[in-house]
Amino acid sequence: MHLYNQKSEYPYTMKQILECEFYLLEIMDCCLIIYHPYRSLNTYIKEMQIDTPTFELTWRIINDSLKTDVSLLYPPYKIAFCLLLSCLHRDKALIVKQYLIDNFDIEQLYDIIKYLLKLYELMNTYDDQDQTLTNKYCK
Repeated sequence: MHLYNQKSEYPYTMKQILECEFYLLEIMDCCLIIYHPYRSLNTYIKEMQIDTPTFELTWRIINDSLKTDVSLLYPPYKIAFCLLLSCLHRDKALIVKQYLIDNFDIEQLYDIIKYLLKLYELMNTYDDQDQTLTNKYCK
């Protein structure tokens, strides 16, 4: 089944896609440098001396976060710290230095977690046969 409920046509023309790309480049002021949370995660791992399984889990969750708007809304160091905190909390190994926590707004950390939880909820409840999501988001 096609996602757009059309046989084989893509709903947008090449001209529309190029126009959107130019708008995006204009908004970004032609700056195509993107910062990912991975470098910040490596710094936090070294600083807090975190074990390898927690590091790997956090890395995978950061990969998942790229499927959301989080990377467009928050700086990479906040994303990395928030997801590392959530992994540490899950493992009941919450050993964080106070000066690290003082530099972050708790509301923003909560918002980042909310985005990821919504993504995981959508991934768990998505059904290819159910047309309600497709009809709602794809026109």
